[in-house]
Amino acid sequence: MPVGLSDLQDLLEAYFLIKNAPEKGNKKGELDDIKMEIYDSYLNEDFGDRRERPPNVSAAKSKVMEEFFMEVDKFGKKYMNSLRLTPSEMAKESNSLALSCSIEFTQNFDRYGLFNSEMMDALLRANKKKNKKNKKSKKRISKKRKNKKSKSKK
Repeated sequence: MPVGLSDLQDLLEAYFLIKNAPEKGNKKGELDDIKMEIYDSYLNEDFGDRRERPPNVSAAKSKVMEEFFMEVDKFGKKYMNSLRLTPSEMAKESNSLALSCSIEFTQNFDRYGLFNSEMMDALLRANKKKNKKNKKSKKRISKKRKNKKSKSKK
């Protein structure tokens, strides 16, 4: 059973590869398997579901599953549009576009409540490290600019 951030990114990569591949065999079944693995391992199963969802409705129809994959699909389309990619380009495993998309998705995703506590913590830690790196580089740039301005005035 996968548990880490990189495992989630790998599952999302597989999701993007299969989703954008031309119709073949059991595509829907493969996508459903990936969705259930993500649901079982990473999503917050208590995201308003237990009380609202009748017991005869499957996890695939749960609110957390619908909202998470709505975000995944929306991000995938946005990613493909921004790079002007076709679905067949996204579906090629050799060019690593699906992996890049999955990594960007996890780095930019901010609806932490959709994830279980372990994954939420992992995402927050990863995003905190990313933000620290960005702040340090901005500080260095601004200090260099100030030094250049003061030297040019003299």
